[in-house]
Amino acid sequence: MASQFLSRLAFVARGLLRHLVRQWSGYLVVGALAVWSYLHYRIGVNVSGSLPGHVYLIELDMPPTRVGQLVAFTWQRNAFYRPERLFIKQVRGVPGQCVTRVGRQVFVDGRPQGTAKPASRQGIPLEPIAPGIIPCGYLYVGAPHPDSLDSRYRITGLVGPERIVGRAYELF
Repeated sequence: MASQFLSRLAFVARGLLRHLVRQWSGYLVVGALAVWSYLHYRIGVNVSGSLPGHVYLIELDMPPTRVGQLVAFTWQRNAFYRPERLFIKQVRGVPGQCVTRVGRQVFVDGRPQGTAKPASRQGIPLEPIAPGIIPCGYLYVGAPHPDSLDSRYRITGLVGPERIVGRAYELF
């Protein structure tokens, strides 16, 4: 019985070896594509209702350059999320544009961005962003949802280049 098992195992091993010898180039191509994809892309999942999509392709090291594009960035440690948490938001302001406030209403170059709530749903106090010019390399980010934790709030603030992971594209 053991000899039958060993004989069968040897037969399977020889078949596998023949397959690998014949198909090595295909496996090499698939492996190279997997490594290349890992070095250039990530998949992001939106678990909140802040953006309409749920799954996003993130192109690494490709920062967005204009208003309307989507950006993936890391969070900064505070009461809401861990720093490794990845956020996806829409670029609503780029370097040189002016952030202003009237009370808790926030504007970028005169375009309304929403009203900063006084507290989060958990009751944590929230301060609106300070007015000023968006500096070089930084982005004002937002989302259409009124509960979006975005650049309207000081706790999120402007997203700097050290936090930008890349440009995001909605998949579905």
